[in-house]
This record gives sequence, C-alpha cells and structure tokens, in this order.
Amino acid sequence: MLELNLSPIYYRTGLNSPVPFPGLPANASAYAHQLQTYCAVTRTRNYAQVSRWCQTCELAQTCEVAQLAPLPQHGTLCITNSAVTGGGKTLAAYAYGVQHCLTGDKVLGVYPTNELLHDQKRAIYQLFQTIHKRPPTEGIDGELLIVDGEFLRQEKDAGEQNIKLIEYILKRAKIVLTNPDILYLLCHHLYASSRELTGRTITAFSILIRDFRTIIFDEFHLYNSKQQAAVLWLVGLSAQLFSTVETPHPHSFIFSSATPLDEAGFAEKLAALNTLGVSTVTIQQPGESHGRPVMEAVKLRLESANLRAWQGEGKAIEFLPELQQLLHQTPHHRCLYVMDAVAAARRLKQELTQLFNPDDVGEAHGFVRPEEKRQALRKRHTTGTSGIEVGIDFTGDYFKDILLFEARTSAQFLQRLGRIGRNGREGGENIAIAIVPPEVLNCLLEYPQLPQPFNRIHLPRLINHGFRYFNPEGFVGYLERYAPLEAEYTSQIYLKGFEYGKNPVTGNWEETQERRITRNQLNELIQTLYPGHNRQTAYKELKQLLANGTISGILGFRDGGGVVEANIYRAIGGKRENGKPLDADFSPLLNLEIPYFDSPKSQQAQTFPFHSYSLTYLLRRTHCRFITAAEFSDYLQRYDSYPEAQTYLKQLAQANPMIYAIVLGDLPKPRRWHFYSNSGQYRWVKQGIKQKRDYPILEKVRRISGLSVELEKTEAALDIDILNQALEKRDAIAYIGKGNAFRYAIETHLPPLFELHPFRWGASEAQYYLAFDLNAFFLSSLDSVNPACII
Repeated sequence: MLELNLSPIYYRTGLNSPVPFPGLPANASAYAHQLQTYCAVTRTRNYAQVSRWCQTCELAQTCEVAQLAPLPQHGTLCITNSAVTGGGKTLAAYAYGVQHCLTGDKVLGVYPTNELLHDQKRAIYQLFQTIHKRPPTEGIDGELLIVDGEFLRQEKDAGEQNIKLIEYILKRAKIVLTNPDILYLLCHHLYASSRELTGRTITAFSILIRDFRTIIFDEFHLYNSKQQAAVLWLVGLSAQLFSTVETPHPHSFIFSSATPLDEAGFAEKLAALNTLGVSTVTIQQPGESHGRPVMEAVKLRLESANLRAWQGEGKAIEFLPELQQLLHQTPHHRCLYVMDAVAAARRLKQELTQLFNPDDVGEAHGFVRPEEKRQALRKRHTTGTSGIEVGIDFTGDYFKDILLFEARTSAQFLQRLGRIGRNGREGGENIAIAIVPPEVLNCLLEYPQLPQPFNRIHLPRLINHGFRYFNPEGFVGYLERYAPLEAEYTSQIYLKGFEYGKNPVTGNWEETQERRITRNQLNELIQTLYPGHNRQTAYKELKQLLANGTISGILGFRDGGGVVEANIYRAIGGKRENGKPLDADFSPLLNLEIPYFDSPKSQQAQTFPFHSYSLTYLLRRTHCRFITAAEFSDYLQRYDSYPEAQTYLKQLAQANPMIYAIVLGDLPKPRRWHFYSNSGQYRWVKQGIKQKRDYPILEKVRRISGLSVELEKTEAALDIDILNQALEKRDAIAYIGKGNAFRYAIETHLPPLFELHPFRWGASEAQYYLAFDLNAFFLSSLDSVNPACII
C-alpha cells in the first residue's frame, strides 16, 4: 500500500488584463488560459481589437496568441488548450461563441460520449443565460440543441432521411452539441442512402463549414490515432475545399485537453497544415501555489491487484466494509466506484445494496438505459465503467468525494482520479483508492520517501513512470496504412459532385476547371497529411478493400461502418467484371449489439426492461437465452404503452439485429466460450486445384463467413443453436492470428478492454485469436513490414 496526500492545484485569478471575458459570475475573474482562448478566437474576427488588448495585458509578453498574424478571410486557426480536469476548459472554449451566437457566429461542440453531451448541456445553458440574461430556447428550431442518435430517431419522420433532417438543423440552430460519430458520418458522406443523395450530403457538410465558425472538440486527449486522423482530415477539408464559399469568415477549431497533446503525433500533423493556410496556437495553464482551487486536496491510497486476471473486482469488494465504517463515522460522504468491466460494476452494486440502503445505490454503464444512468449518478453510491470517467462533473446533484477505481494505464489513472475534488472548496475531504497492477505499486514504493503533501503538479510524471510498462499500443501504423484510404474514399465522393463540361471547341466532355482545382486540392491535402502517399496510390489500395468487402471496417469513428455498409457501396458506385455491383454477393455484416429483454428488471413497476448490449458480454457474464425476432416481438408488445417503446422500435429498425436474447440474471463466474469456423478458407495446389486448408489464413484483414459459437460446457437452456443459425447468415470483417488471445494482448500491449476473442479452427487443437472490424485493421497495422495485410 502507498498513501499520498495530494496538495490542491490553484489557478491564479485577478490578472491585470483588459480582456472583457464574458459569462463569469459576479466578483469572479478569468484564468489565464480562458483569457488566451477567448483572445485567440476574437483575433480571427477582430485582429485590431485584440492587438489593443495586448498593449496593456500582463500576459502579452509570454502569450503565443499575441504573436499570431492576421488570418485571411477564409483562414483557419486551430487552438489547443490544455488545463487540468475541472480547470474551466468548457467556459474557455464556448465564451466567444455563445456571446456572439445570436449574430451569426454559430458553435458546434463535439463530445466523445452521449452522457457527456447531456452533462455539458447544463454548463452551456447556464453560460448562455449569464451572457444573454435569459435561458436559450431548446429544440429543433431553438438556439441550443443536442444531436445524437436518439434525437435523430425521435425527430425523423417516416421515410425521411437523416441527412435531410441534419441539413434542416444546421441552417437554424445556433449552438449544436453532437458526438464525433455523427460528425464523421456527415464528413464522409455516410448518411446518403442513394447515389442521388450524394449532392445533398455534400451540401449539408458545406452548410456546417460555412455557418459554424467555431468547432470545439472537448476531451480531445481521449482520441486515439485513428480518431485524431479523422479530425485532421476535417480541418484540412475546411481549409482547402471551403476557401471559396460565399461567406468569407475564418474558422476556429478548439481542441480542449486535460493533458498537453503529443508533439510527435497530432500536433506535428496539425503543424504540417500550416502550408495550406492553417495557423496553430498552443495554450497551457500551469498550476500555481495560490489563487482559486481547481483541484482540491485528495487523500490518495494505492493498492494492488492482478488486473490482467480481473482480480480488481474482488479487491474492490474487500474495501467495502472499511468504507461502511468510514461512512458510519462521517455520513456526509458520497461515493463513486469506477471499474473496467460491467460485470464488476454490477457485482459492486449488489454488494453495496447489502451494506447500505438499496435506494441509495445506482449503476451507470452500458448495460442500463440512458435515463437510468442519469438517475444513478444522483445516488449516494454510484457504480460505473469508463462511460462515466469522461468529463462528467461530479458536482451539484452528482457530487462525490470518495472514489474507488481500477487503473490499468497511466492515462486511465489520471482520468479517473480527476472525477472528484472539482468543487473549488478549501479544506474539502476527498478520498481516492486506486487499484493498480502490482508492478506499478512496487515501482512507486521503490522511490525515496515521497514528500507529504505531494505536489499534484508532479503527479502525472510519477504515475507515467510507474505505468511505463503498461502504456497501451497507440496503433500509429494505422495512420500510414489506412488513414490515407479513408481520405481517398471521401475524395472520390466529393469529386462525384462535380459534373464534366462539354468543350465548346472540340465538343468533347472534359473535366471542368472547378473539378480540376478540387481534385488538386484533395491530392495536396493527402500528400500534406501523409507524406509518401497520393490519391493514385491510395485509390489502388482502396479498390482492393472495396472489392474484398472490408472497406466498412475503417469507415467509422470508433467501430467501423458495418451498419451503413449499403450506403458506402451505393455512394462509391462501381461494378465487377460480370456487371454486378461490388457488394452484390455480400451477406450482411455481423452486428454484435444484441437487443435483450431484462427479465429481473421486468419485475420492477413502471420499468421498460429492454436494452441492447454486446453479444460477447451476454455470453460471458449472464444467464441468458437466445430467441427469435418473433418471440422478442411478443415480449415487446406487452410494453406498447410505455413512452420508450416507439424509440426502441426505431432503434431496432436502424440496427438490423441478427439475434435477440432474454437475460435472466448474472453469472457468478464467467462462462468459457470461443468462436469457431472451418469454412471458406482454401489454398491453391499444383495444376490450379483448390483444396481446403487445415488452418485459417492468418494476419490478414478478410471478409469471412461461417462463424459459430462453441461452449466449453453444454448448456441446453442457452439455445445456442438459434444464435449459430443467425451467425451463418452473416459475414464478418476479421483478422485472425495464431496463439492465445490473453497472452497476445499482454505481449502487444493492447489497450484495456480491446475486443480480442478466442477462436478455434476445424478439428485442430491450436489456439487462435480473432478481432473484428476496426480492431482487425488496428491489429494488421501492427505489422508495419508486410504490406500484404491489405488484400
């Protein structure tokens, strides 16, 4: 065990600056990073005004913003603002946009989770009210709107296309909050349902770039390499393709991050866009020894458990009697428990209900409905997973001051620790218990006597050192291998929006000047972001992915684009040599999101006991039974009168589920199972004869069929045959490797909870592992030598 008393982090206030920072409560002043971010955005609109501010501002001598040159009419400024969790980044990013949103300066806020969308809406609502002295109007024709998948399902009329609804919203709303998945689909034209709608898709994205002059990416430190590449492409498109739109306004992209961004990754590629007219500025807020406390003091205790073997759950349960005694002595405390696995969070909830009033205990994770999560966050005890570690302020109704959490990486440790101590109190009593791998605790114990209190400013360096052998693979190889193909796909769709013109002299149909300029701009953008690539080489490899049916594995922000695969092929067009469309012979793709009926929850009054969750979790941790669509519909009809029913039906229609389930309860121990196949793999032998292989094709991303699930122990009640009948009708984009899945994940430092499944082939006793969709491409990008991974 290691105990540290972490000192508070202060941000200086009362700076000598003439900047009229908006939205602050009475008798409060802005932090340095807030003033600098506000000035940076203002400088793109009114350079002369900011220059006057700089003449008497005490920050001007050391401020990068003061060194910025004026932007051209269509210029782009990228602002990277890093400040500690709870340090006011939201206010910094939105202050200018909310202040001017009623006069044409629209704001788009992008958040990595839907829970965070709803949480941050409260802060922006209050900011608007403070600045404009009235609350914002909300809704599809209002000033503040959340656009997520649930909203689109509710608002879309029968037969209406999502893209038409989004275009309507973009023309009217002043402040839109959305998730990066929707922005990705819009940027890459994956909402189009036919080739005829391609032009409308381009129009919608053009409206966004034309009208939304401030685009904010919050919690940007959570984006992986692939996701950062998608954002860079969007920034590049705005700088290249929309430099001639009729409204000559510069753009501000704001990247808010709890930690400075890696200079060798995103920041380096962002700087490369300078040649295309993109200016950049980095703003960092250092902690100080006095001022306003942005992170309160925390009593931190580190304990160890073998997290690789999932022993964190048992370790957490061991602490509960100690917490019970503490809460008996000081009943004002409120507790948060953040675990890696949903099963661990559910088990903790069950244990807590034995020790405390069950009405005071809630669970907030992917296995419960969104409205239940929001209610659970208000409980005295809240158990959850990674979904609640991102940006949610555990203040006000959500207030928590005791935290128990697992940490497998340094980033996870620092992110989760930042959930508490954000109330700005002097002398607040915050307690955190971190469960870390034994190697991490032993490393930290080898340090010389650590000072008490420990300066929290130095904590990231200490934790990064302790976790140095657990830093997860970043998949940077993806940027060189597959990111250019994503870019080329989008380029192909853009160019379809330009018609060829008839040469009045020769009478031949030729490329118009506008199309030629756009084609050159796209090629320049790809070469700038990915040196060594161009559209010709990227298109050659893109055609291979289109032909073998794996392209949808990369066309998604985080999970691949299997659900919109039909849109991908309709938009790109093209035919095979026999005249058939490229996707004519493909079966629908595997969809591991399974709708289920929660039988225990159905015993609770006024509860809608239907949800969707991962098939792999249902198999591993629940007493469940697989059922047909007709049987599931019978259960659902009993709840027709519930307000959630229609939304859930729309969700099912969009997802095209392959199987349904009833969940009867949790398993005390994980069920052991694996994927199995022996079909569709052949090898060529002499005389051109094709024979079946006795092992699968390894280390290549392929479209495969014939998967099934096998259990290590027969369970008739599970009705596994119904599941396997559904799997037979589905294809999968997959990467197969030889070896033990658990051991391979450790050896290659795969990120926590990376979906890697055990796999068996034919009659062989050999062990294989299997990854689907985007994860398949991530694994193939680890092999940076063998280009044959693209087939």
